[in-house]
Amino acid sequence: MHAVDSTYGWMAWAILSVIIVIVGVGAIPTTYPAAVRRLIAAGVLLHLAGSVLRMSLMVVWYGRGDFLAYYADGLDIAESLRRFDTGPFFASPESWGTAFVQRVSGLVLFVVGPSIRAEFAIFAMFGTQGLILMAVSGARAFRGASARRIFLLLLAWPSLVFWPSSIGKEALMLLSVGLLVYGWWGDGRQVKWAPLAGGIGLAMFIRPHIALMFGIAVGVAEWLAPFRRMTAGRLARGVVLLAAAIFVGALSLRQLGIEANQEAIQTFIADRSARTAQGGSAFSSPSGAIAVPLAFVNVLGRPFLWEAHNALAILSSLEVVFFWALLWRRRADVRLMVRHWRENRLLLLLVPLTAVLILFYGALVSNMGILARQRVVVLPLMFLIAEAAPSFRRRSGTDRPGPSLVKS
Repeated sequence: MHAVDSTYGWMAWAILSVIIVIVGVGAIPTTYPAAVRRLIAAGVLLHLAGSVLRMSLMVVWYGRGDFLAYYADGLDIAESLRRFDTGPFFASPESWGTAFVQRVSGLVLFVVGPSIRAEFAIFAMFGTQGLILMAVSGARAFRGASARRIFLLLLAWPSLVFWPSSIGKEALMLLSVGLLVYGWWGDGRQVKWAPLAGGIGLAMFIRPHIALMFGIAVGVAEWLAPFRRMTAGRLARGVVLLAAAIFVGALSLRQLGIEANQEAIQTFIADRSARTAQGGSAFSSPSGAIAVPLAFVNVLGRPFLWEAHNALAILSSLEVVFFWALLWRRRADVRLMVRHWRENRLLLLLVPLTAVLILFYGALVSNMGILARQRVVVLPLMFLIAEAAPSFRRRSGTDRPGPSLVKS
């Protein structure tokens, strides 16, 4: 670890945390209910604490991790930028994946200085901002749901606090999902193109195959929307989004060096699955028709309680148990939601997006430890879907919904 981090690091983290809290709290619209504003502020503090916990655990327990490489490469880039030398910034021929995170790391360290703790805090805030964007969209879209519960689940759920609070791809992926969801919801009627394109573009630089899933979900969502008559505006928007999905798909496959044919895609999936099928948490991934239902089982159910042999695995197992318990408790509302989900604009995106991401992670990840970490991209979407169920309830005059955000 960099020598100055022991002294400068804590000071930089403390100053940065104060700035983040002041700016973050000041940026919360006063139109939000007071309970929601307090939850957002508490969520920011919780995720800052989570960044310290995540770093301490990774250094003390594991003593290694991708974050060390990102930090070291980022230091080189930051120091060269201070000398007005952009060579190391563009040294890698790759523009996506690890090379992109290295460049983000370099830019962050260029601003905050050589502090790994401060960089952990910044990356934690990337993920936190993505969660806030998703929570805002859900609270506005699901009028029968409680905004407090949505913000509480997304900002205080342990694995969403812990796993993305690190220098790495998960925090940036959460930000990209948040931008996608927020952009799709827009004002409730029209897409906000800038955040939507930003979410897909950011995913393209982190994990092009996830950007492909985003493109598919957006294209499906647009054409699943119920309509009484086809208008010129509706047709134009549908064609634009479908063309964008095809473009994103082609660009994603090109980034990955995959030809657009079934054999090449199957080879890619088998290769990625084999890479993760190592260590004590690995499990076998069957092929064929059974692979699709098992992908849902793996993402939505594993590790099973009897497969959890450490604290993090137990936490991961309990979170899926909690999700299914939440759905079971609301089973009457869920039945209504299953029949009418296409009537809600946000669910038009959340349902296909969750489905394609589950299929992706279920097919490509064959390790329960990796699955638990990467599931944080899907988990907030699952919680939003679960929290949408009460909005389909047939309410009596005395059955009042929880407080919702004031629509901007």
